Amino acid sequence: MDRHGNVRPNRLRDGAVDRVVMRAAQELSMDPAAMGGHSLCAGGIPSLAKDGLTLPDIQLPSGHESLGPLTIYVRLERSLEDCPLLRLAAYR
Repeated sequence: MDRHGNVRPNRLRDGAVDRVVMRAAQELSMDPAAMGGHSLCAGGIPSLAKDGLTLPDIQLPSGHESLGPLTIYVRLERSLEDCPLLRLAAYR
């Protein structure tokens, strides 16, 4: 979609997503220098995985060509009580 609201068939140019995210951050009184296109991946991909989507399900909309780089964003969130190593320590 261009700045006039027209849907275009091709991808955005380099830096366009950064500019959109930074502009939105500024409008929300956030520090635009701390935001960018990467913020969408770093926050969105782990959220989708936590909601139960598989990596192949996430891969298509994220635009990642392979699953390897995509796995970097997926962080398994576990509480310390659920950590297997801590459970093993209880048997000492």
